[in-house]
Amino acid sequence: ACDNTRMKDILSWVSCALLIASASSGQVTIEIGSVEFSPGGEASFDVAVRTAEDNVGGTGNSIGWSGPFRVTGCIANPDIGREATAFAFTPAGCEADESCSGVRSLVLSFGIPALPPPLQDGEVLYSCSVRADADAADGDYPLSCSGGESATLQGVPIETDCSDGVVMVREPTPTPTVTPTAGAATPTSTQFGATATATLDLPT
Repeated sequence: ACDNTRMKDILSWVSCALLIASASSGQVTIEIGSVEFSPGGEASFDVAVRTAEDNVGGTGNSIGWSGPFRVTGCIANPDIGREATAFAFTPAGCEADESCSGVRSLVLSFGIPALPPPLQDGEVLYSCSVRADADAADGDYPLSCSGGESATLQGVPIETDCSDGVVMVREPTPTPTVTPTAGAATPTSTQFGATATATLDLPT
């Protein structure tokens, strides 16, 4: 098992996990969400974990993209207790909202002062913001997931898959308007239950 005293940084945590020869029999899938918006719009997508394993401690994955949009930033889910979660945009030195084409994430905790609870099936690991170019053409653009990995709270690697997401750019649908026609009759309503009184003049 990986000793917490050896976990000086994220790279040492990953190295420690990879040194362990045995792998857990459970399986984890890192699931990239999808998002739909119009050209020039902004939105966000979630990245979640799917698993039947009851002892998932941390995950890692990369997301790549190529299209008329930019991933402008990612933020960890504060509710899952992975305080050491980190993100690195690629290639190295790129600007997140301009020239980047990918992001690598590591979702984990150093377990200080205590280990967090295991990740649960369907929990959101982190979310990323995305902005479409103003002249983006309608279409579906993939968010490609790769390099999926995970480990138990004790550092034992778990077999891990990774599923892609989609950025859907759609021009907004115009809202039809109804213009009244000149001279058209105005409908009237009848109130039920009203009592009518008539006066009849008889000859004398």
